[in-house]
Amino acid sequence: MLYIRIWNVPWVRRTAYALMAIVVTYNVLTIIMVLTACVPLKAFWDLDVLSQGAYCHHKNLWWAKTYLQVIIDFLIYLLPMPVIIRVKFQTRQKVLLIVLFAMGFL
Repeated sequence: MLYIRIWNVPWVRRTAYALMAIVVTYNVLTIIMVLTACVPLKAFWDLDVLSQGAYCHHKNLWWAKTYLQVIIDFLIYLLPMPVIIRVKFQTRQKVLLIVLFAMGFL
């Protein structure tokens, strides 16, 4: 939402809206995935229930979710970089802006 507010470049705003839609969808799916991590949910922490035939998501699904989150974070970080590079600032100010946005990436 910050990018939409501060950047007046049309392609950045469209991309920011698209990324926002992806983030909202991803988080809704993550909530659903966590709530259905195991059926019944008690099997997530109780191995006795798990041994009685409960179903739990495979570890690969959790890793895929993690990788997707890293990719989304990286795309959000990269979005303002072309605009920052094109702005007519001194090199030092550009580097400081890139570092400032990198702090959000951490």
